[in-house]
Amino acid sequence: MPLRPCLDCSALHRNRSRCDSCQARWDRAHDAGRGSATERGYDAAYQRLAGQIVAEHRGRSGDWCPGWQRPAHQATDLTADHIVPLAAGGSNEQHNLAVLCRSCNSAKRERQADGQAEPAGQPARAGGQRAGPRRADSPRHAGYGAPRRHR
Repeated sequence: MPLRPCLDCSALHRNRSRCDSCQARWDRAHDAGRGSATERGYDAAYQRLAGQIVAEHRGRSGDWCPGWQRPAHQATDLTADHIVPLAAGGSNEQHNLAVLCRSCNSAKRERQADGQAEPAGQPARAGGQRAGPRRADSPRHAGYGAPRRHR
């Protein structure tokens, strides 16, 4: 990797954006404002429940992500995802956790951070489908996992 200037101190380095000392300082500041995993609600009880949910999913479906805003796909990096995020008042209870791969989980988090989350009362389901009754009169609602058409 070619030499690049640090974003903070302009010293030349081979890292992506900051020199080692500035990156360490940035990491400490970022982590201090964010709080620990336990402070954010991801305590030992959550870790056990998340592991159990992922293990049960793997037992039923193997290493398959049900997808979020895209079709189901093979993935070995499965994680527990909050249907309603903790920051939005969700809980660490089993009914509020689903399984997604890291990529889908990140895409969902980024879309929700951009304000493009599903409407209140209609949390996004795996596969990009909204919760709620299916309409039999619409071909896109005809069967489970029917592809979602974008308008």
